[in-house]
Amino acid sequence: CVLERMALEVFKHHAGDAVHDPATSGAEFWVQIRPSPPAGRYRLLHEDDKKKNTSSKDDDVDLESTGICFHWDKDEDLRLMMGGQVYVHPHISTVTYLSSFGAPTMAINYRVNPLNGEYIDTPIDDTECFISWPKKGKHLSFDGRYLHAAPSNLMPSGEFEKQTKVRDDLVDEDERKKQMRRQRRVTFLVNVWLNYK
Repeated sequence: CVLERMALEVFKHHAGDAVHDPATSGAEFWVQIRPSPPAGRYRLLHEDDKKKNTSSKDDDVDLESTGICFHWDKDEDLRLMMGGQVYVHPHISTVTYLSSFGAPTMAINYRVNPLNGEYIDTPIDDTECFISWPKKGKHLSFDGRYLHAAPSNLMPSGEFEKQTKVRDDLVDEDERKKQMRRQRRVTFLVNVWLNYK
């Protein structure tokens, strides 16, 4: 499908001439949409939001509905199998923006020890961080071991709501849904894995 072809192109671009075994190298990919669609697997999140009826930026549910919480990309199955202490990361994490809306991507060179999951102390003078604001078609990559997120609290207060607001004068329900789909933060994410399956 188109997404598989895109993931393969991202893999080829970033793997380049790196020596790797094609049998144990590849890309994992997924799409993130914020705010999440009100149907399918994200429906429960929306129901929880409605029950809480809160707009606090400190609330994890609210952040997750508008942005992405801080995390490390890793082999989730292996981490769980090893009691939550083993972190094997992709070589490269990538983000391709499919829209120009929403929170920026933020990556920090904070890492964890792969054998026990504890923070690796990074001296403050050696701390590096970058922020990338969404722009349709923009592609970025960073070390797959880095802590990253798309924190909506980096946006000016009310900006996310302003960006995703649907016009009040739309009465046609199909047109309203179309507008909602067009005004979301949509990203295509690809992790590049070399010599690891």
